[in-house]
Amino acid sequence: MVGFTGGFKVQVSVIQYSASSDYGIPNGTLRARFTHPERADCGCYTILLSFFGQVIDFSNRGSRGRQRLLRSLFIFGFLSTERARPVSDLEDAIKKIRLVILDVDGVLTDGTLLSDMNGNETKSFHVHDGAGIAYLHLAGLKTAVITGRHSKAVQKRAAELGIEEVYQGEMDKVKCYERILDRLGLGDEAASFMGDDLHDLPVMLRVGLPIAPANAREEVKNRALYVTEASGGNGAVREAVELILKTQGRWDTVLQKFLNDV
Repeated sequence: MVGFTGGFKVQVSVIQYSASSDYGIPNGTLRARFTHPERADCGCYTILLSFFGQVIDFSNRGSRGRQRLLRSLFIFGFLSTERARPVSDLEDAIKKIRLVILDVDGVLTDGTLLSDMNGNETKSFHVHDGAGIAYLHLAGLKTAVITGRHSKAVQKRAAELGIEEVYQGEMDKVKCYERILDRLGLGDEAASFMGDDLHDLPVMLRVGLPIAPANAREEVKNRALYVTEASGGNGAVREAVELILKTQGRWDTVLQKFLNDV
């Protein structure tokens, strides 16, 4: 969905709203990413959005125009009760994260499946993503991998990065997710999950911080609290890691570790 506010071209990447209602119509927060012809990306939250020629101030939660837009989106099918979930502030959600769970294909990789002459599956991983996982560990956060496929390459890469919770061939990702939480003694609000396709949605709808890479299916991005600029296998995990660590105030600790080694 694209809207215009003067010289602003608004690309809506994430739509979320609370389960509360106004005259029977769900309302809440519209999240969008917007760009300006003379500036780079301006951020993840829309301040002004034009809909049917009307400029709406999204900095005012009680704005009548804001409520009218949300009602219109609902009526015309951009929002539906299927998408309803409580809206949490992104920063508050990030600050609670102690566990980062990742899908593999389409998240840690670009989704391409490669096989050698013997039929052995191989995968390509981005070095920046691997470094980001190491930085999470350095900052004291836990990591896990849940994937529906089996691959020796994944097992090897996870071992190299020190990921202790590795679950492959898991078709029911929710049960696996619950086992991880039980093992670590954590609740939903302390977990983040990055997924790219429909089979990731059951877990994404449980965690406190659902994240989708840029290459994720639209149905997944619409239900993510944050959508990365980078694609899976090309720095998406690293982008999410830096967002989490910087928001939690842990990035400087990681950076200082390397400055002290100079």
